[in-house]
This record gives sequence, C-alpha cells and structure tokens, in this order.
Amino acid sequence: MLECIREGKKGVLIDIRVIPNSKKEGLGYDKFGKRLRLRISSPATDGRANKQLI
Repeated sequence: MLECIREGKKGVLIDIRVIPNSKKEGLGYDKFGKRLRLRISSPATDGRANKQLI
C-alpha cells in the first residue's frame, strides 16, 4: 500500500496534492512528499479548480 493511504478513525485518509493550471492532467505519486499528486487544467480562481476536482 502507498504511504499516502492510511486508515483513520472514521474511514480511509488519502494525502493528495492538487496542482491547478497544469498543461497536462494526470495522477502521480510524490515519493518524497509521500502523497498523491493530481494535476488538473483548471486555474485556481473562482472555484474552477475545485469544480474540476469534484
């Protein structure tokens, strides 16, 4: 199991770093930060990145 996924008191916790305004979208793993890295194309303005994430 990846170190970014762990069991919490009320379920599963996943450490994610979201990178908005990326040229390429994708999912990766940051082995130094021990978390998932999610690249999305929407900018972090007016809630656009949040909408794309959900």
